[in-house]
Amino acid sequence: MGTAGRILTLVNRYDNLCNPSRPGAALTPHEALSLIFAQFKSRFDSAALSAFIRMMGVYPPGSVVQLIDDRYGIVVSVNSSRPLKPRVVLHEPGVPKHEALILDLEKAPQLGIRRSLKPGNLPPAALDYLAPRQRIAYFFDQAVEPEKPPAAV
Repeated sequence: MGTAGRILTLVNRYDNLCNPSRPGAALTPHEALSLIFAQFKSRFDSAALSAFIRMMGVYPPGSVVQLIDDRYGIVVSVNSSRPLKPRVVLHEPGVPKHEALILDLEKAPQLGIRRSLKPGNLPPAALDYLAPRQRIAYFFDQAVEPEKPPAAV
């Protein structure tokens, strides 16, 4: 099997864990990555699996999380250099949901993620506010090399 086939096999397995034909059996993105790494890593190309985990982060986009301060949120983007510090849309009852706050956990060192949750485990108000999708689709931009500062003269 070629490189593209190995990558597709891994991505397909992940998608099937998150979006099975029986929705009640769906795993959270975090659970799916953990399961693949813990139980199935020998079935996948190690380079592809490492790259996939780096790209998806510890808490992949779409993960519903509870922060250490007990607020709820949904991960909207990963931080490849700090995988435990993604960007999260927060449930803030005092803020209209169309103006929901996006918190960059890298810029909030006092905050972190306590745990990943299934959307059904959210309190009703947080579930309505965050409105996690039943099926999650992913789109990734091509990585861009950071610009190097001009050489000193």
